[in-house]
Amino acid sequence: MIATPWGDVQELPELDQDAAFSNGGPTPLAHRMPRERLYAAMIAACAQRGYEETTVTELLAISGVSRATFYEYFDNKAACFVATLEAVLEEVVAELAQAFDTDLPRAQQARECLRGLIEMVSTQPATARLCLVEPYVVGEAAMETMRGTVEALRLLAREALKELRGSDGMPEEISQAIVGGIRHILFRRVYAGELEGLAELEQPLWDWVLSYEPPPRPLRLKGRRPKPTPHDGSSAFAAHYPAERIVRGFASAVAEKGYPSTTISDISGHAAISQRTFYEYFDGKYEALMAALDSSGMQTAAAVLPAIRRSPGWPDSVRAAFGALCAFFVAEPDLARLREVAVYAAGPEAIAQRDKVGTQIFGEIFTETEGPDVDPMTRDAVVGALYSVMHRRIRMEGTESMPEIAPLMTFITLAPLLGAEQACEVANGDGLRRSAR
Repeated sequence: MIATPWGDVQELPELDQDAAFSNGGPTPLAHRMPRERLYAAMIAACAQRGYEETTVTELLAISGVSRATFYEYFDNKAACFVATLEAVLEEVVAELAQAFDTDLPRAQQARECLRGLIEMVSTQPATARLCLVEPYVVGEAAMETMRGTVEALRLLAREALKELRGSDGMPEEISQAIVGGIRHILFRRVYAGELEGLAELEQPLWDWVLSYEPPPRPLRLKGRRPKPTPHDGSSAFAAHYPAERIVRGFASAVAEKGYPSTTISDISGHAAISQRTFYEYFDGKYEALMAALDSSGMQTAAAVLPAIRRSPGWPDSVRAAFGALCAFFVAEPDLARLREVAVYAAGPEAIAQRDKVGTQIFGEIFTETEGPDVDPMTRDAVVGALYSVMHRRIRMEGTESMPEIAPLMTFITLAPLLGAEQACEVANGDGLRRSAR
C-alpha cells in the first residue's frame, strides 16, 4: 500500500478518465482529478523504480489517465515530477506553518513543527522519497523547487529561534545550517530505507537545535583572506598517470557545464586525452564520477588529516581541520565544486559516496585528538549542517571565499559540545600550534 497526500495508489487502476471530486468527506483517489492522480502515480512510480526508470507509460498505467490527458497537463515526465514536488512541498510548508499559528509558547510551536515533519516522513515514506531523494536525479528545476522550500522552512526556524534562549541575533548562515542538518538526517534515513524508529530522533534532534545560541562575538577569519593562486586544474601526478588526468578533466568539465550536460567528449577535451583512452580506464561518465569523488575525497582527507594531527589537541583540531579544508578548496576549485555543488545533480548514490570522507574526517577529529564521544545523530546533523554551509557559499560566492567560513564551520561543530562562548573563542583562532619563545 503506497500512501500519498491524495490517497492510496491501489485505488487508481481502471478509472473513468473524467472522474471529478466527490462531495462530503475525504475525496477518494479514484475520484480525484487527472492531475492529482498523476501526482500520486509519480510518487508511487518513484518509490517503486526511481525517477530515472519511470516512464510516462508507467504513469498512465498507474493513474488510469490517458496519454492525451497527460500531455494536456505536462510537456514531459520531468514537468510532471516538478509539478508533483511543488504540490507536495506547498502542502508540507502550509501544514508546518500551522504549528506557529497557535497560542502555544514559541518554543513549543517549533517543537510541534519538528514533530510534524518527522511524522510526515514516517507515515508517507514514498512521498518523503520523492521530496528528499529524487530531486537530485531530476535536475535543476526540481532542485530550485527544493531550495525554495528549504528557504521557507529556514524562515520558520529563524522566527522560532528568535525566542529560544536569546537567539534573536542568530546569524542567517547558522539558521540555514540547522535546517540543512535536519534535512541531511532525514535524507540519509529515507535513502537507506531506515524509517523504523524515526520518531525516536525527535528528542535528540530538538536537543541539537537548542544547543545553538548566537555567537557572543562576530565570527571572523584571523588575518587576511588568502589570495588564490592561478590554477589550471592539473597536477604533477596527473601528468604521469592518465587515470588521474581523466579524473581532473572530469572535475573541470563538470565545473564548467554541470554533471548532466557533461559529455565524454567534454571530459576528454579537458583531460587532453582521446576518447579511446578514456574508455581504457572507465566504462562511462558515471564510473568517472565515482572515481573523481573517491580521488578528490582522498586528496581532501590528505590535506585535512595532517592539520588535525599537528594541532595542539581538541578542540583546536576542529579549527585547524576547517582551515586546511577551506584552503584546499581554494587551491582546487574544480574539486571543490564537484564535491559541494555538482554532486547533487549526480544523484543520491554519488552524495553517499561523497559523504564517506566527511564522516571519516569528523571521526578523526574526535579519535585522534581524544575528543569527547559524539553520538551518531549529532555527528550526522553537524556534517549535514556543514555541507549546507559549503554548498551555499560556493554556489553564491565561489571557492575563493571559503576561508572566511572556517570560523563559522568551527562554531557549528563545537557549539553543541562546548557552548557558544568557548566555541566562538576557538573559532576565531586558527587552530595552529605555537612554538615557545
